[in-house]
Amino acid sequence: MTPKICVCLTEKSVGGCIEVSSRVNADLVEHRMDFMGKIEGLSRIYAALNTPVIATNRPVRSGGHFNGGEEERIDRLLDAIDAGCELVDVEIDAPTSLKEVLLKHARKKNCKVMISMHDHEKTPSTEELLEVLTEEKEQGGDMGKVVTFARSIDDCHRVLDLILEANRIKFPLVAFTMGTLGKFTRVVAPFYGAPFTYASFNKKAEESQIDVKTLRRIYEELK
Repeated sequence: MTPKICVCLTEKSVGGCIEVSSRVNADLVEHRMDFMGKIEGLSRIYAALNTPVIATNRPVRSGGHFNGGEEERIDRLLDAIDAGCELVDVEIDAPTSLKEVLLKHARKKNCKVMISMHDHEKTPSTEELLEVLTEEKEQGGDMGKVVTFARSIDDCHRVLDLILEANRIKFPLVAFTMGTLGKFTRVVAPFYGAPFTYASFNKKAEESQIDVKTLRRIYEELK
């Protein structure tokens, strides 16, 4: 089966998001709300997309662009749930009280929750990665996400091995590494069991992303 690709929607305006939506060739779309000049019009954007939507409002500390308070940031994710997103991404270090509100609202609206961790500096040890995996599951996520920066090939292998462990405990995990060395992990992660991988469409959400057309070609060749 061809791996699923999630394309990151990074447009700044409602109009831009809607215009791009008609040209996105993806299995899922991650709407990076933190790229928007003003977070609004979510229902219109999601209605225009013909794929499941992952809503993300990434804070600066996790490599994103949202620099407001945590309560405001989570409120925008609640808005995304009300607007009809199928999956919402919330960071592992988000305040527990706000995360509980988000989880409760998501369950009420039949929206899945992804608990994510991003390390833009390094790849933690195997023991630390296993702790993150356990924590993401215990926090109540329907799935997890672990993204680290690779400084060696060993870093890449540790993260890919984490997907195998997630499979063993029956917890869906999206995982790969950033940086030049880690670029290939975005391609192979689904073959390890990740439910999908990420690609760019226009502006990259992260520099090591591969554009969706290239990634499609790679998967066609691998078939």
